[in-house]
Amino acid sequence: MPYRSKAQRAYMHIHHPKIAKKWDKKYGTAIHKKKGSKRESN
Repeated sequence: MPYRSKAQRAYMHIHHPKIAKKWDKKYGTAIHKKKGSKRESN
């Protein structure tokens, strides 16, 4: 699962470093924003 925000990336590296390193290797360090939200903003 790629990172959704900078905050999530920081949290994962602090609290779950093994998983964070695995994600970095598999998905890279780029932030992947969710496409198409269920909630619409007006």
